[in-house]
Amino acid sequence: VRTIREQNPNILLVILPRMTFSFGKLCDTMGDLNIPVIVLAVNPGLIPIDANLASSLRGNGANVTFAISQDQALKRIRIAATPCILEGRRAVLYGRPFDSSTVTSHNLNEELVYRRTRVKIQFRPLEELAALYNEVDTKKAVKEMERWKREAIKVTGVPDKTMIDSCRLYVLLRSIIEKEGLNAVSIDCLGFTLSPNPILPYPCLAFARLRDEGITAACEADVCAMLSSMFLEEISRRPSFMCNLMSVNPRDSRITVSHCVAPLRLKGYDAPQMEYRLSLIHISEPT
Repeated sequence: VRTIREQNPNILLVILPRMTFSFGKLCDTMGDLNIPVIVLAVNPGLIPIDANLASSLRGNGANVTFAISQDQALKRIRIAATPCILEGRRAVLYGRPFDSSTVTSHNLNEELVYRRTRVKIQFRPLEELAALYNEVDTKKAVKEMERWKREAIKVTGVPDKTMIDSCRLYVLLRSIIEKEGLNAVSIDCLGFTLSPNPILPYPCLAFARLRDEGITAACEADVCAMLSSMFLEEISRRPSFMCNLMSVNPRDSRITVSHCVAPLRLKGYDAPQMEYRLSLIHISEPT
């Protein structure tokens, strides 16, 4: 292990012995080398033991992948050697650090996220966003509302004030993103929207617009969903949409997913936006 650290490698390939039933304290001795580690098992009969080693290394924070053939190991090496597609990306999440009201990520921290994804994330208090929200230019929000209404097929029972409140949040987030050069944003929405006196409106409408504009906007300050969306959007060159799986019907080959609110350019940023109707969900939120 000392030799490995002295060599300062970029990737470590560990070829396991053909016959052993114990790796002793190797996993604790190696710890986290802060580089990708590929573990290659060469004896199929010992794969469960080899897999336990990989699992133990992961438990100590190491970035480990498991291979059961030389070809598979080479593929893992090529993947590890490829520059991270999210290099240089930045994201801001409003809410408690890694402690969303609905999706906690207590096993993560900013440093670990950066090492694994090259994305720099920062958490900020919801109260900070709420204070800025109160200073938003209402005229810009009205202009955004008029666009939503003008491009909709139909608007059903959505008060202008409700739409303006949602559009003010979009105007604010858009200005923060442009000013700071951000690539992603998320808000612990259920941390305030279920309150009798919410400090902010639902961000659904704002997030839908941001997704169409190429900004990752993840619901509920869900760190893993945000990072997954960033990867998907970079690969597909389309906006992504996180959902909850509601039902599966194998007989009809149909699944039902649900969440709020889908982007309108799921076919691509340059494709025509999908048709939509504006109505209310969450009692008062336009969608």
